[in-house]
Amino acid sequence: MFCPRCARQVSEGQRYCGFCANPLDASAIASMRDNPPSAKPAPAAERFFLQNLNGVSVSNLRFVTTGVTYAMANVSSVRLQARGPDRGAPGFMLLVFLIWMAVAARPPMSGSVYVAGAGFVACLVWLALQKTHFVIRVQGGGGESDALDSTDRAFVQQVVGALEQAIIARG
Repeated sequence: MFCPRCARQVSEGQRYCGFCANPLDASAIASMRDNPPSAKPAPAAERFFLQNLNGVSVSNLRFVTTGVTYAMANVSSVRLQARGPDRGAPGFMLLVFLIWMAVAARPPMSGSVYVAGAGFVACLVWLALQKTHFVIRVQGGGGESDALDSTDRAFVQQVVGALEQAIIARG
């Protein structure tokens, strides 16, 4: 016969289960004799909402990104956050090279004005190449964390959509 609480086999005549200490009622044991309860529920079938797009997969059970796997059972919300580039360092350097060019351009003009000009142009290129980063933030029982960071807005929006579908499907 089997314990109606933990579904483990117990000896006839025991008053308490030796595994979970559940009191063993004779009528409950009689009904469980031939049909033991399953100790674990059947695992849910995995349904993919996004599969291996740039190394990212989203299913109703898990969210896999570069080097990290999140259990969807622990994810309670997801949001997209845009982070502009940090333009402080190139802006400061631009100012330094501008001042350097102004000082070096006074007569008698030296060759350092060309070095300052090249640095000024390099800082302009640095500023132009900086892009906005789009970050997926997932919230779960352990708090909020950055799950994915990319400069491709369409890709990140597609992953967020798949995560939202997975959360809704999970119920």
